[in-house]
Amino acid sequence: MKSSEYMNDIKILIDAHGVEETLTICEEEASELIKALTKYKRARSHSEQMRRKGEAMEEMADVIICIDMLMTLFGITERELEKEIKKKMERNLKRIYN
Repeated sequence: MKSSEYMNDIKILIDAHGVEETLTICEEEASELIKALTKYKRARSHSEQMRRKGEAMEEMADVIICIDMLMTLFGITERELEKEIKKKMERNLKRIYN
């Protein structure tokens, strides 16, 4: 469960940007994570890989914030999302074991 202070901050971000801009921000952040993962895969040395890992982690944090904003915008509860995650995980595991 996320703190009420964090969720209040999420609402402040949404109010500051508005719905349309929030959706655009989420699209951009997802894209930036994809780019960071691509750069990580292409790293040629251990030190570059560690640097790219840090960049990927930064983008993961942005995406998680965006997911929380989307949940708020769409009125999705943590319980509802957890249920969907469980369903997806079961389906993914079924593909591996069947």
